[in-house]
Amino acid sequence: MQRVIRFSLNNKLALWILSLMVVIFGLNAGMTMPLELLPKIDAPILTVSAVYPGASPEEVQDAVTIPLEKRIQGLEGVTRYRSSAYENVTTIIVEYDYDIDIDRAKQALDDAVKSVSLPKDVQDVRSSKIDFTQLPVIALSVSGDMGRPELTRWADEVLLPALRGVKGVASIEVSGETTRRVELTFDEKALQDHHLTVDQVKQIVQGMNMSLPVGIYDVAGQEQVIRLSGSLHSVEELKDLPIPYQPGPGGSVAGTGASAGAGTGIGASTGSGVGGGAGAGAGTGAGIGPAPAFPVPVDGAGAPGMTGTGGSGVPPVGGSSSGAVPQGGAIPAGSGVPQAFTLPTVPLGELATVKVVDFTDQLSRTNGREALGLQILKDQNANTVDVVEGVQKELDRLSKDYPEMHIDTTFDQAMPIRQSVDTMLSKALIGALVAAVIVLLFLREVRSTLIAVISIPASLLIAIFVIRQLGITLNIMTLGALTVAIGRVVDDTIVVVENIYRRLFLSGESLRGKALIEAATHEMFTPISASTIVTVAVFLPIATVSGPVGQIFKPFAWTVVIALLASLLVAITIAPMLAHTFFRKKAERAGETMTRSRPVSGASGQALSSIYGRMLEWALKHKAVTFFSALFLLVASFALVPVVGVSFLPSDQEKMIILTYSPDPTLPPDKAKQAALDAEKWLMAQPGVRLVQFSQGAGNPLRPGGGGKDTLFYVRYADDFPDFAHEQVRVLDTLKDTINQGRWTLMQQGAGMSGSQFELRVIAPSVQAAEPVVHKVEDILTKRSDLANVKSDLDQPYPEISLIPNRQALADHGLVAAHILGVLTQGNKDNVITTLNAPEGSLDVIIPKKPLSYQNKDELLDQTIRTPLGTETPLKDLVTVEEGTSPQVIKREQGEISLAVTADVLVKDVGKVSRDVQKEVEALDLPSGVKIVFGGVTADIEDTFTQLLWAMAAAVLIVYLILVLTFHGGIAPFAILFSIPYVLIGALVALWLAGETISVSSMIGFLMLIGIVVTNAVVLIDRTIRKEAEGLSTHAALVEAAKTRVRPILMTALATIGALIPLAFGMEGSALISKGLAITVIGGLTSSTLLTLFIVPIVYEFLMRFRVRKSS
Repeated sequence: MQRVIRFSLNNKLALWILSLMVVIFGLNAGMTMPLELLPKIDAPILTVSAVYPGASPEEVQDAVTIPLEKRIQGLEGVTRYRSSAYENVTTIIVEYDYDIDIDRAKQALDDAVKSVSLPKDVQDVRSSKIDFTQLPVIALSVSGDMGRPELTRWADEVLLPALRGVKGVASIEVSGETTRRVELTFDEKALQDHHLTVDQVKQIVQGMNMSLPVGIYDVAGQEQVIRLSGSLHSVEELKDLPIPYQPGPGGSVAGTGASAGAGTGIGASTGSGVGGGAGAGAGTGAGIGPAPAFPVPVDGAGAPGMTGTGGSGVPPVGGSSSGAVPQGGAIPAGSGVPQAFTLPTVPLGELATVKVVDFTDQLSRTNGREALGLQILKDQNANTVDVVEGVQKELDRLSKDYPEMHIDTTFDQAMPIRQSVDTMLSKALIGALVAAVIVLLFLREVRSTLIAVISIPASLLIAIFVIRQLGITLNIMTLGALTVAIGRVVDDTIVVVENIYRRLFLSGESLRGKALIEAATHEMFTPISASTIVTVAVFLPIATVSGPVGQIFKPFAWTVVIALLASLLVAITIAPMLAHTFFRKKAERAGETMTRSRPVSGASGQALSSIYGRMLEWALKHKAVTFFSALFLLVASFALVPVVGVSFLPSDQEKMIILTYSPDPTLPPDKAKQAALDAEKWLMAQPGVRLVQFSQGAGNPLRPGGGGKDTLFYVRYADDFPDFAHEQVRVLDTLKDTINQGRWTLMQQGAGMSGSQFELRVIAPSVQAAEPVVHKVEDILTKRSDLANVKSDLDQPYPEISLIPNRQALADHGLVAAHILGVLTQGNKDNVITTLNAPEGSLDVIIPKKPLSYQNKDELLDQTIRTPLGTETPLKDLVTVEEGTSPQVIKREQGEISLAVTADVLVKDVGKVSRDVQKEVEALDLPSGVKIVFGGVTADIEDTFTQLLWAMAAAVLIVYLILVLTFHGGIAPFAILFSIPYVLIGALVALWLAGETISVSSMIGFLMLIGIVVTNAVVLIDRTIRKEAEGLSTHAALVEAAKTRVRPILMTALATIGALIPLAFGMEGSALISKGLAITVIGGLTSSTLLTLFIVPIVYEFLMRFRVRKSS
């Protein structure tokens, strides 16, 4: 390293140019570096989803979920799998080892899923990767003084095209928009008068609206394309569509039968009809249903039924013909001459009201106005801030062009990022100024202070340039790391500059000029390099921390490591170069008597050294008293651990409440809508509320799996609203009391890892086995005052009436179970029968749903079903009834039923709550095969803290190894390690005074302290060993080293503390990591520095005496 120092002194111009390049490249990297909220998390998680239309959660579980699970569990690398079976859909989450090749794993999963035999009606079986970054980067609410249809058209024609053109926008999800469609509302009397049914008309419309190529044929010696072009192009054309019908009830076409409805998956079935006349016939059809009123051939023996093609759009015909024929075109039965006859027709417009409507089944409102909700997602490689800024520019332009439109931002991921950048930059600047003031107070010389301060931007700019090349983004973790590093990067330069400055005024100094500066710098290289490498080494174990926490904190560790290594480089290159530039005259006259020019710091430094020297002399003479007094303080500090408490990560304090409302399953849609409107009215009346936006019936990425009546509320408050945590609880409690037909949930938001939701899961072979245990756990949690919003997966089950078909009774009446299904599902959902190719675009032709409604169970069972024989049979004669409940979702874990019980923790000490609940739960007498697993924040704390504790243990061993290699022995390093335990005293006291808990951020602070506090001890012991080598006794060497090094030790410690003080205040989004870490380092460094100055010399002298005695 001496060559590097000499090069810096001999090539100052080159170094100035290199420094200028560092500034340019560093600033450019900082300005072009992508800004994100958090580092990207590449979780080894895949999901499998499948849709099973019309199936209950139990049916989905048995027919889809379990077969898929059996195939998935044997795949390579799978560590855990969980599933959720909802009505119509299932989702399976598959977790892998973190070292798995996720692309190969996905291919293997795809192959496995394809090999599973599932019911033929199962659709959309697919797998996908979990991407935590694919949340909306910005959510908007669009409203205006117009109806929802006009609002939708303006969004489709103006807003959406403009936003889709923004660079980086991947997709836009819209809620609350209307869809133009054609609705057919049938006149039941008109249908009866024409002996038609809805199904018959539907099939005729489908068969008439058809356009497809027939093929290539030889026509007049030339090959020509034949095409059937029967498409409908307008509503008027649809109204005028002729519908054939059978005028008399005795004809063959008006067969009887029940329809199973579209999409039920019923295959071929038989149909029969009864009619008067000379002959009768039977036929088969492609679906269960009455015959359409199409012309059919008739012969004397009765016309056989026609075979339909169902799915091709040609109506299936099933039924029997009779000898009766209509007037005008009938051939008498028995003539044996089959001839066609024509049927009368009626326009569709006389059978049904045909109209174009703007339809929506979603509700979206903002501040009491009809609104559209927009959620904008970015490309995977796009930058969040750039995308949001591009969107905001378009919105500003549109606001000028369309002042009547109101566009409000309900969610903005870029805002906390920008706030974090601004906050961190301001705190970094303040921290650097505080550090500079502290250095100035010690050195009392502006130029020396300037050299130390220059090391801060130089080190940080080098770090920014390097992490930019490594592909690390600028986020709250890397920003926090850069801010935390400010207090440490100045240390190496301070030590070097202080030693240079000391030797400039050292009486009898023999060296001059560059030689003096080179020697003074090289003298400190061993301690500063050892201390820097030690500090860097403590972050190596973070690489072993797995899971999302490890991925989030690795960029933090990389940033600190690179900044510290950069500071070491600056200390041995730029610092000596600047020292020679600023102190050239002094360096040439070093060692001479310069009483007049000697700064005040010389006298104050000597006074400090003298006072500390006398204190150390006393401590060395009273080793037992000093050592055990410090040990008593250390042991006593452990009493603060339960007082301080434990949590995972702090929640941010953005003034927004995100609520979800899940109405009771039995609550009709109109009442669920009114409940949401009542909640909106109450929320808007609350003081401090600036915006209330809600959407009902629309899926949202913040709460997947929600039902069609679920409602999501965004409530934004004024930025200066006081006591916001209490307001959140008040709002939630009031809504629960006033709108109590459903479940209200307060959602945690922020960086994605904060929060304090308590969760445990009851694992059992069946729901029946788990249910009593779940209720017992709910009772335990409900009784606690520190928990709220207790709920479980057993909450709000659907009341269920099971109709079990009586197969013999069905057979006796010529029916099958599908006939019951057809009657009960008739009109249960919108029926898209065809599509108009209108000039303004494609319009779906819909028969709107008209779900059957019953006053009670008896009314349901009293309805009749028409048999193929033409008779009416009550439903109660065909089924037996069982009543019960059906869960909204069935969750499984590792192939067993998993029922979660969750609650919100109302206190900071989440760890104490978890421990207390664990004790109560462990006292429960669990049935055989039932177990309880803790999840949520309890599992987060246990897993992450365990890994961090192991990382600390590994860091201590690494530190010891480096020190052994540095000092070529084990005694000095062992003494140095005694500086580490005493960080607990100050850190715990500081956390207690600040009202903070032991969290992940404070644990990272403890990890940093291992490296920081060792630095002070290294500087002290290195000087002691040098003086011992010069012939001083251990005692004399310790006293001399302590007097010499006390000023740089206190200076570096106070500079680090001063730089961190701005981070210890405030709860901005950037404080997710920085606040707890800063408080921990400030407190721990204070106590350790003060005690290190006494404990380490005591231990070192004791060990050296022990070694001498052992040798003699």
